[in-house]
Amino acid sequence: SFDTEKDSYAIHLLRASMPKLTSFVDGATNLSANTRSGQTADPSNWAAYSRNNLDNILAGYSSHEIEVLVKRLHDHMGSHFANEPDNRMKDAICEKLWSCMQGHTVSLYLKLYTLIEKHYKGTYIKFTKNDIIAAFESYKK
Repeated sequence: SFDTEKDSYAIHLLRASMPKLTSFVDGATNLSANTRSGQTADPSNWAAYSRNNLDNILAGYSSHEIEVLVKRLHDHMGSHFANEPDNRMKDAICEKLWSCMQGHTVSLYLKLYTLIEKHYKGTYIKFTKNDIIAAFESYKK
């Protein structure tokens, strides 16, 4: 269905634009969700998901970098539909895809925030959910 493909497209673009962060958050979240005999795994005890790795990844993401990243996402998506002659259809599809990408990006942030609250207390994120929303909203018509 369109919704399934829309989600796949958004996830693909997000992973392509933020590979280290999405990989870290998805991997650490999956590891944390793995439960054995009622105990949750602490991803920060694994070398690949250490606080040091997270800090190194997060060092590349500031409020300004989020704006740049969202612009790149917008340009990338626009290039996929540049040859579509029907502007109404192109605008309708892009609007739905853009909202979906915003949702997945905010969801990634919320997963990151939850991970930090549970396993990486004291880790600082140099951007906010509102930075993400504002960056996406600036491209909505």
